[in-house]
Amino acid sequence: MLRRSSVAVLAAALAVASLTGCGVSQDNPAKVAQSWLRAVAKGDSATACQVQYLEDRPMKSSEDRKACEALLDSVLAADVVKLEVGKYANATVTGAEISEDRATVDEDAITGVIDGDMGDIDLVKVDGDWWVDEAFS
Repeated sequence: MLRRSSVAVLAAALAVASLTGCGVSQDNPAKVAQSWLRAVAKGDSATACQVQYLEDRPMKSSEDRKACEALLDSVLAADVVKLEVGKYANATVTGAEISEDRATVDEDAITGVIDGDMGDIDLVKVDGDWWVDEAFS
């Protein structure tokens, strides 16, 4: 029960984090998802926020990046969340299903995860760049 609760807390928090997202261009959705997973696992909010997306656009201002990092840092500070996301530190994303400007990394395409029950990662493409839109869906 604790495990499901921590996954739910993390998913909700990351959904909120993506609402304050930040972005740096990336041309491969699988690589973006892998970078994001590993950054979250290591508590590296600056890197994770570089590939976040805000509902209708990627955010690039320093204000948006700082807000994204602060929110993600506060979420990742919880011990139960640290335990949950730490298992993604060696995650490898082997591919993504792409349909026009949307991509999904199915949890089956993510290897190297301890106790790998995590859900999918959805990405969106804007002006040729891929951004994490929603995770653990």
